[in-house]
Amino acid sequence: MCFGGGRPGGRRFPGPGASLGGPRNDPARRWSIAGDSAGANLALAAMLRLAGQGADLPAMGLFFYGVFGADFATPSYLEHEFGPGLTRAKMQRYWDWYAPEAARGNSEVAPLAATDAALAALPPLYLNAAGLDPLRSETEALAGRLAALGRSDRFDLVEGVVHGFMQMGSALPEARDAFAAAGEAFARKPA
Repeated sequence: MCFGGGRPGGRRFPGPGASLGGPRNDPARRWSIAGDSAGANLALAAMLRLAGQGADLPAMGLFFYGVFGADFATPSYLEHEFGPGLTRAKMQRYWDWYAPEAARGNSEVAPLAATDAALAALPPLYLNAAGLDPLRSETEALAGRLAALGRSDRFDLVEGVVHGFMQMGSALPEARDAFAAAGEAFARKPA
């Protein structure tokens, strides 16, 4: 999210630890944020942090088959414990590398831990989930919480595909359709 290093002419990019909501953001220039898998986790966590700081929020968030929690006993983790593709054991290992168990209740680590008030404060979101993904239940849970708050965020469940399917756009019609759906949702975001 932040860049370090220099450019010709001595101008520098914002350094590590710079706030996304700092004075360099022009409130008249609306921006959005997106991510897939762990990138969706990081993007949503960044939005929650920005909202908590009272900073400028993106106009929209687009999240594809995201990692939003660390509950390995959800229906989709049990249904797809051994794949295809991503497995429960792989996700447990990734979480062990990412954050200790004691940190997984923090919404900036596992966004499903966010309060209803924090979720309600977010801009419009677009969510999708892969039908054959151990993470499917996490996106379904997030979509359900948002709907229970009276929000109208779009959620698409793409049946018959595995985690990471949108990276197969050149070969997979479902991936192309998912990109088109995200594009439609993005085009309809509030001005």
